Amino acid sequence: MKTKSVRVATTGMTTLNPIDNDATTDTTCSICQMAFQVPKILPCSHTFCQACLIDGLNVLGTPQCPTCSCNIADPKLWADRDAEGWKKAVVALPTDLVTEAVAQSARELSKGLSCAGCRDSAAVSICTTCGDKFCRFCAGVHRNTSMSRHHKVENLSSMTPETFAEIRPAVCSSHSNVPAEFFCSAHEAAICQRCAATQHRACPEVKSYHEEKEKFREEIAAMSSNLKATAKKIEQAISDLDQRSVDMRNKHQKALDEIDRDYHQLKKAVKTCQRRLKRQAEDDLAKAKDRVRKVKGTLHRRKEGLQAHRVSLQRLKRSMPSTVVTDHKARFALKSQISDLDTIVTLPAEVKSESKAPPRIYKEWLKVVEKEMKGVDPAPMALGFATRTSFTQLGDSWRCSPVCGSNVVLSNSRRTARTSA
Repeated sequence: MKTKSVRVATTGMTTLNPIDNDATTDTTCSICQMAFQVPKILPCSHTFCQACLIDGLNVLGTPQCPTCSCNIADPKLWADRDAEGWKKAVVALPTDLVTEAVAQSARELSKGLSCAGCRDSAAVSICTTCGDKFCRFCAGVHRNTSMSRHHKVENLSSMTPETFAEIRPAVCSSHSNVPAEFFCSAHEAAICQRCAATQHRACPEVKSYHEEKEKFREEIAAMSSNLKATAKKIEQAISDLDQRSVDMRNKHQKALDEIDRDYHQLKKAVKTCQRRLKRQAEDDLAKAKDRVRKVKGTLHRRKEGLQAHRVSLQRLKRSMPSTVVTDHKARFALKSQISDLDTIVTLPAEVKSESKAPPRIYKEWLKVVEKEMKGVDPAPMALGFATRTSFTQLGDSWRCSPVCGSNVVLSNSRRTARTSA
């Protein structure tokens, strides 16, 4: 429940305690809980009695509203003020004249009014036309008098302070007990008929009080209309902000969806590249193994040929026929045949060196992915790839170089054996 502040006397000091908001009315100060006395209106629109506000600010020690704590003025400007300075600052605040009039009407209604006709009885009715209060008998007389029979008379028991304040007649600024019938624009004062004919006779503009009242009513209506129009503009601005919030949420969700879509597209492309690189690595391995197999077959055939010649030489060594020993042509032919054999074993560099892992081509597509991600537009609510490079555009540049050469070379000084890829 909302609370306001009340002034409570404790050991001669003024303290602010919370009180129930429902116990107050428009004519009651929320600090002293009595009818307003010189109500001062703050910039936050809260109203307090002048004396209550002075005491309350002295307790708070800072120029803040006792209800909402909004600053009444810049605290720096109030820092060096003493009690008298604070009092002058509060007195300088604008007086809420409407609240003051309503509060005064409430006090008059609560204390009882005397009849304007007989002066002896308590008033029970009021004429809303002329503002006079009457007892029951005088009210009947007032209704039946020819000059006032068209006046409207109402019961005081049903009269609100606001209505009573409205129908109370204005009094002359110079004669507090005389109703004001005119208004001097030059002096901005309500005046009676005698003042209009004497003191204000030379004033440039003296009009009827009713005319000035209606003029002021029109000014209030215009200001109220302006405030109403401004309030509608504020409501429209709030509505526009709410719609913008909805639009931002929608754009945010759209951006997230685009991010997910681009992620899955990129993931799919990387997966496709992964499968192709694996297939390419398998193909390169198969080709390398085939080349090794062919080189190995060639070596086996050479070994078989050398083994056959070695067996022949071993057999000749064991038997040593004299015909061979004495036949120089046969011996020369044998030596020539053996010397023509390829006895040098040279493996191709690709086969002789240690087997290397397939080139790390993935580094290249990592660069491509990095480039793609740098192309993402960082603008809010407009995320997406600036360019979308298809992995199929890379073509043969992604192919791995073969592990082995296209040829296997076995050679000596006289003979070269080649095995084509």
